Amino acid sequence: RVYCFVRALREAASARGQQQASAAMRNVIATLATLAASAMAGAGGDFGDEALRRGNQLYVAGDLLGARTAYERCLEFDSGSAFCLSNLASVLLDLSAHSDEGDAAEARRLAERLYRRVIGEHPVDAPGGGVGADAAFNLALLMQDERTPVATAEACALYDAIVRTDTARTDGNPRWDALANLASCTHDLRAQPLRAFELLAAAIMQGEGANDAGDAPVSESVAEALAKLYRGMGTLLAEADSELCAALLRVDSAGPRVLLLGDVGDGGSD
Repeated sequence: RVYCFVRALREAASARGQQQASAAMRNVIATLATLAASAMAGAGGDFGDEALRRGNQLYVAGDLLGARTAYERCLEFDSGSAFCLSNLASVLLDLSAHSDEGDAAEARRLAERLYRRVIGEHPVDAPGGGVGADAAFNLALLMQDERTPVATAEACALYDAIVRTDTARTDGNPRWDALANLASCTHDLRAQPLRAFELLAAAIMQGEGANDAGDAPVSESVAEALAKLYRGMGTLLAEADSELCAALLRVDSAGPRVLLLGDVGDGGSD
């Protein structure tokens, strides 16, 4: 069809003059190029979605190398696919566990860049921002694993953004894994013991409630997560001086009540 159309234009050119035909040909070629680009974009989206689905299947099946190839293929068709970017980052981190130190470090750096790109384009507080929140959570885990004050502070900020956004969307019922990790990293910073206490208490109570209801958290078993939270609470209390103990009692009597069964009165430190 394209050939017949171009041939007809050439025949018309002999009657109207070469200059007019050249202009017409340029218009036709531009139109055809636009149509071809649109068709390729649509096909690319379809191929990208199929590569994403294939990558997910391979990931679930434990074929990490196959999943990586599929996600990279997805990005060839759709370089901005947040799901492919985020999933590729996760695969790279899983693969890094089986790599030597140098390759593992490079994989972590690449995964970090991928997560940051997703968050930059899909903020945690964006409407319906599921993929952004998931990328932020995974990046926070990555930062928390570095165990440096700067990285831990960034992890806390990411968890806090997830919890605040989720609390607003769910009428006070944020995702439990983010709340628990926020409590842990806030305690690890040792900068805000009262805030750490409130978060640990809230996470313990929500986790115990989920345990009673048989509703396990997303990222790990209730028992394992609660054990970490209780250890954090115990460490916080063991490190507290008399002034901090009095402040903790006042906070607890007014809110979570995980320490006290009765009234405190004036919140003394006895």
